Amino acid sequence: MKGWDFLWQASLGMMLSWGLFRLAFQALTFHPWNRFFLMGSVLLSVLLPLIPLPAGLWAGPEAVLPAFDWTFADWAGTQGGMPDRPEAVRWMQAGVLPGLYLAVCFGLLFRLGWRWMHFFRRIRDLRPVETSPVKLYVWDEASAPFACLGRIYFDPGSYPHRNGPVYRHELVHARQNHSLDLVLFDVLLSFFWFNPFLYFLKRNLRQTHEFLADQGACGSSALLPGYLQELRDELVRRNLPGFVHSFHGILMKKRIHMLTKQKTKSRKKLRYALSLFLVAFLAASFRSPEPASQRSDSRTAVASLTTFLESSIDESPSRFPLPEAFREKVTWGFGVSARHPFTGEQTTHRGVDIAAPRGTAVYAVASGTVEEAREAEGWGKVVVILHPGGYQSVYAHLDSYSVKAGDVVKAGQTIAGVGNTGQSTGPHLHFEIRRNGEPVNPADYY
Repeated sequence: MKGWDFLWQASLGMMLSWGLFRLAFQALTFHPWNRFFLMGSVLLSVLLPLIPLPAGLWAGPEAVLPAFDWTFADWAGTQGGMPDRPEAVRWMQAGVLPGLYLAVCFGLLFRLGWRWMHFFRRIRDLRPVETSPVKLYVWDEASAPFACLGRIYFDPGSYPHRNGPVYRHELVHARQNHSLDLVLFDVLLSFFWFNPFLYFLKRNLRQTHEFLADQGACGSSALLPGYLQELRDELVRRNLPGFVHSFHGILMKKRIHMLTKQKTKSRKKLRYALSLFLVAFLAASFRSPEPASQRSDSRTAVASLTTFLESSIDESPSRFPLPEAFREKVTWGFGVSARHPFTGEQTTHRGVDIAAPRGTAVYAVASGTVEEAREAEGWGKVVVILHPGGYQSVYAHLDSYSVKAGDVVKAGQTIAGVGNTGQSTGPHLHFEIRRNGEPVNPADYY
């Protein structure tokens, strides 16, 4: 998958997730469910485009579309067609835009890493004043209590009142590790910085965290008036890292509204079944295209045939099997009848014999796959290569060979050395070309 395809597909999933959350779930008081939906939908939006989902897995009727005649389209394509994109546009798409995107990504990742390093450097000398149920620290630089990575940090003024609603609120943040959710969103925002919907989703997630902490800290309706008093009296916090949770926030009005709101009826949890439709839609949208081998349109067939013909032509045995200096050293030509030096029988030659010193390099006359590389009676050491288009090339009486059956070789690759093995009267190469199993004149090719 191309990087740009992944980015837009994941961004589309985030947009749909935010829209569904706004329409169906935002007003509900099922805050754990909302947190799960926000985290799960974003993760699925990122992961689904990366998972290959073959089109064959999706059963169902296909639309019957009229066949398109590609003949005219192919003809039109040869007449000029649409003008090429300007060179500046191609240059922008090929270099500037990816470079700009990556520069912003690296910048945001560096800023995120710097914030974390700066935060840990400031708290590294702190020692916990309490360790149960979570570690609790008193930090002089804190302007308000906050929770981060399962720990709670108090400012010196708030610590003496740590047993009140403030502590219970931060304890929920710490126990449920809400900071980890925001860290994941910050990392994703470093790569999807151009996508406004991910920012909206992060804002909704922070709100959901606050609702969860308020719900856990309030506990019962009897404690609600005192808890609301704490919300009113809490001062606005300042200079806290963006990935932490504090008791007070700019969402105070929404938090109070959610605390005093009547609880949503349980039957409305059925709305979350809509998320299954979202997952199914994204999976169907991001599935892999149907393999070309399964397509039946005429254009694909023509393209495949053209590719096959081109490969056949390009891979036909067109090279000379020895160095050019031996091109005129043919001692027995194709189709010439003569008495065999060993059997004494009149024999019509099925290839060409080329005299050359022992050890002279023997080249593959075309790309192909080694079919045989062995010692055979009469042939001596022999190599047979299968080429596209039904061609075979045979090299016999070799001194040695450097390939084995199953090897893929390229045209011009050294595969052996000239020898004098088998029924041979001197160092030479016996060379044959066969097409569909029948011998043809090698001189017609090289």
